[in-house]
Amino acid sequence: MGQGKLLDNRIFEIHPPYLMRLNYIPEHWGSIEKFNQLIQKIKDDESNVAKLAIKQFGSIEKHTEAMKYNLEHFSDLMEQSKVLAKNKDEILQKNNDL
Repeated sequence: MGQGKLLDNRIFEIHPPYLMRLNYIPEHWGSIEKFNQLIQKIKDDESNVAKLAIKQFGSIEKHTEAMKYNLEHFSDLMEQSKVLAKNKDEILQKNNDL
């Protein structure tokens, strides 16, 4: 993949169909507007995001697949996140005890 448009906007094209079904956006980000601001911030820093995605996932394609999975399972992941946040002190203490 060339250095020009590293993400080729593919990462952002997957959002709308999934996000319209998600009720967790306002709960997690505060509002649709705040979420849209996050997406715009990511778009504005596209080349850095692409570099990080490649570093973490090995390719933009693998990153896109991970994003699709995360969006398809967004509500479950957010519920798991809530449980972890609720139990973080206990989890951290167990980690420190090890």
